[in-house]
Amino acid sequence: MAKIIDGKKISAEIKEELKTEVAAYAAQGKKCALAVIQVGADPASSVYVRNKKKACAYIGIESLSYELPEETTLLILYFSHDGAAYLTVSLAPKMLYSILIHQ
Repeated sequence: MAKIIDGKKISAEIKEELKTEVAAYAAQGKKCALAVIQVGADPASSVYVRNKKKACAYIGIESLSYELPEETTLLILYFSHDGAAYLTVSLAPKMLYSILIHQ
C-alpha cells in the first residue's frame, strides 16, 4: 500500500537540521558555501538556481553565483583561464565546498 508523505513538512525538517549543522560548523570557525555556475539563461534553470540561493540563505550557507554564456562547454569551462577562475574563486581555507554546474 502506498504511503502519502508531506513533502513540504519533510523539507522544512531537513532545512532545520541543516541550519543546526551549519551553525555548528560556524562555531568551529568553518564556513559553508554553494557555488552555482549557470551556463545559459534558461528560465527554468534560473528558477532552480534562485531556489537554491534562497535555501542557502535560509540555512546560513553562503551562495556564490556565476552566469556563463550559452556557448560555454564544460571543456572550455574546465580548461579556459576564465573557467578555471570560476571553479577556484570560492576556494579558501576552512570552507566546505559544493559546486553545481547547471545547464
